[in-house]
Amino acid sequence: MFYKNELKDIVIAVLALTFIFSLAIGGYNLSLVPIFLFIVIVSFLFHELAHRLVATRFGYLAFFKLFPQGILFGILFAVFGFVLVAPGAVMIHPKGSIFFKSRQSMKREWGLIAAAGPLVNLFFAFIFLFFGPITKLAALINAWLAFFNLLPIPPLDGSKVMFWKWQVWILLIAIAGILLYLQWI
Repeated sequence: MFYKNELKDIVIAVLALTFIFSLAIGGYNLSLVPIFLFIVIVSFLFHELAHRLVATRFGYLAFFKLFPQGILFGILFAVFGFVLVAPGAVMIHPKGSIFFKSRQSMKREWGLIAAAGPLVNLFFAFIFLFFGPITKLAALINAWLAFFNLLPIPPLDGSKVMFWKWQVWILLIAIAGILLYLQWI
């Protein structure tokens, strides 16, 4: 079930990211738009839905919220051939009272919620790595999304994972870095 305006925000974010990747990586080649649309749906949509799913499993209210300024910056960077993606994020709020949860329990839950998205991207990057040129592009984008999201800069996922368990953060960002490196050799 989606909340009011959430589905609209997701569709706008997917279309904007498709345009950003097509512009920055595809070099204005419109024939690549369907390929980038597929990759964005797999990479970005499943990343955000993973955050949402894990958060709701822990009893939080979770919904995707569009950041129009993130899309604008993404387009500006794409014009110069850079990919900077921040079209929105899953917002997480407690349902009811959280007084019964310990601080350590909440830290763990928020760390797992944050790790869920990059884990999806790492999974897809690994799977797509072995199949061919189009899937190799999907592997690259998934590895990049995982690496970018794991940067330890608030509000990115990496800052929350690092706050929870720095060892998990090191492992995830190392895997993302290795998968990125494998795209260029």
